[in-house]
Amino acid sequence: MPAPAPTPKPAPKLTPEGKRALDAWFKAEVAKGEHPAMFAIVATPTEVLYESARGDRVFGQPEKGQVDWDTTLQLWSMTKLVTSVACLQLMERGLVDVDDPKLVEEVLPELAAQPILAGYDGDKVILKKRTQPLTLRHLLTHTSGSAYSFLGTPLVKWEKQTGHKAWTAKGAKLDSITTPLLFEPGTAFQYGHGIDWAGLLVERVSRLTLEDYFRKHIWSAVPGECRSMTFYPTRRTKGRMMGMHGRKGRRVVPEPGWRDVMAWDSMDMKFRFGGAGLFGTARDYTAFLQHLLACYQGREGMLRPETTRLLFEDAFPQGGEGDTCRKGLGRLMRDMGVSQPGWHTGAELTHSLAMCVNTADSPHGRRAGSATWGGVARTQQWIDPSTGIVAFFGTQILELDWRAYGRALDGFEHKVYGALEVGAKL
Repeated sequence: MPAPAPTPKPAPKLTPEGKRALDAWFKAEVAKGEHPAMFAIVATPTEVLYESARGDRVFGQPEKGQVDWDTTLQLWSMTKLVTSVACLQLMERGLVDVDDPKLVEEVLPELAAQPILAGYDGDKVILKKRTQPLTLRHLLTHTSGSAYSFLGTPLVKWEKQTGHKAWTAKGAKLDSITTPLLFEPGTAFQYGHGIDWAGLLVERVSRLTLEDYFRKHIWSAVPGECRSMTFYPTRRTKGRMMGMHGRKGRRVVPEPGWRDVMAWDSMDMKFRFGGAGLFGTARDYTAFLQHLLACYQGREGMLRPETTRLLFEDAFPQGGEGDTCRKGLGRLMRDMGVSQPGWHTGAELTHSLAMCVNTADSPHGRRAGSATWGGVARTQQWIDPSTGIVAFFGTQILELDWRAYGRALDGFEHKVYGALEVGAKL
């Protein structure tokens, strides 16, 4: 039975003094120089409450210009929410069933054929046949067994032994994500390529590329049509792109990172990664979030209201396997710099068919039932349906230590909720 429609309440506002405090904090945070240029947006479905973009497009090189609202970002895993929404649209149209194992068997035979990497006997890999069904639900909740090797999984050794081409490499194709699973589907949580596979499923079911599907069925529903959003590093996209950065010691340094997209062109994008492939602006991505919150509140849009509520509902397995999945999700959140102890254990988290959902109020302000995800280059979004706001906070830096960014994100969240009018916090 679908969840009841949310009760309408007054749209939240920022107090004048709260908005000034938020702006002062943001300016000071950028001025510290601990991060490259930063973007911050807070909005309701119909109004931007606060936005600011500050800093050099290339850190320490002001002669190359400042960031603005036309600046393109590498959004990486913030692509996952968009692909998940596309899957829910197909579900609404009766074209897919998230719990039907035949769907993966028939539409993604390359994935269905993958064995489970059970371990190693010395240097000899031990592979075994999968025995449990594999579904779209598993792909969308990171419980399929598909994994990223950069997180230190057993795939690191397998990739070295087989000469497997990295999915971040120029010209990477489907075979770059075609790797053994790490466990039986539905028994554990492992962040990985599940939503890249889900994106391929969208392409094959709809008979459109993800670029065309998103343009026709997602961006067209958003005011302004999110025109910056694309999988392709065109000349226009690269001409507006913020530089990627890394860190040497405590110093931020410009460097291409995992993929030197400034040296690529559209022909180099052989595969559209539904889990990590989008480029776009902070404003356009926030407009997409605003639209989803509007759908949740009962307005017709790219998803029906009852379907939109699935973005905020537990989609993990029931019982002990669900507890195992929540613990795995908690470990990922801890490694990503999240400070809340209840999130580290998974006790206050779950995962919907699209995002991580906190099941208890955040000490920094987010209400229980909020959903979030981010990109590895330090872009983060959240949707708080109880409060009635969405937020975007991000920069462009690739480093495996998330703590500095995590502190800044906590500070932003704290200032946002501290700036809300009292009625909006209730």
